[in-house]
Amino acid sequence: MREKLRLAKVKPILLLAGVCVVGCLVLLGSYLLKDKEAPVLSYSEARLTLSAEDVAEIEALDYSCLLEDVTAYDTRDGALDDRVIVQSCRFSEDSVYAVVTYQVADHSTNAATAKRIVYTAAEVYDPNYDIPVITLTTDTITVPLGTVPDLESYLDELSDVSDSYRQLLANITLSGEYDLYTPGEYELGLTVTDQDGNVSDTFSFTLVVTEPEETDEYDYEESYEYSDYEEYDSEEYNSEESEESYEYSEYEDYDTEE
Repeated sequence: MREKLRLAKVKPILLLAGVCVVGCLVLLGSYLLKDKEAPVLSYSEARLTLSAEDVAEIEALDYSCLLEDVTAYDTRDGALDDRVIVQSCRFSEDSVYAVVTYQVADHSTNAATAKRIVYTAAEVYDPNYDIPVITLTTDTITVPLGTVPDLESYLDELSDVSDSYRQLLANITLSGEYDLYTPGEYELGLTVTDQDGNVSDTFSFTLVVTEPEETDEYDYEESYEYSDYEEYDSEEYNSEESEESYEYSEYEDYDTEE
């Protein structure tokens, strides 16, 4: 009888433990099988040129012309072309190009983004719009011996279609050999690399390292001697003036007594 009672008490516990184990296995399996891979966005490598009508549609927030050659694929969900959206489209100040950001998310909410540059039909294509630009205000920088030049203070232009000024500033490269402790002229070059790996054209300039100015000892000694002479001449003049004043005073006293 006691054995039956003991089994009756143990069975619910074993059943509950079994349910917990099965639940944990189900949760673990669903986690391991969960789709954690983001889809892949791609677009045609051909240059996309926007017509005046396309630009007008984009300004009206109709981005259909920007989605015609864009595709998205996910290993679990397959083709996701219909889920691609244009997150942003920023035109340059001169409206020569625009930076377009695409985004897509699969059915498991894994998201992917991609950027591309599109051009307007009104302008002739120039591939240099894809690279950053760096220039200085001068092509000659002069520094005293042992002084590191402050290149940022000489920057004239540092720009890119997508990277910020600070991002570019951290990726400036100085090329060429120079010695800040040896006077002379050194031919150097500056380039900047953006986050996409595009490298600017090289801006060439001359670094001039000069010797410190020497003190002219001869002029210093001559000035010192001339100063002594002035001081001596002044003392002699004051002495003569004092004697003349004394003699005149005696003459006045003598005249008064008479």
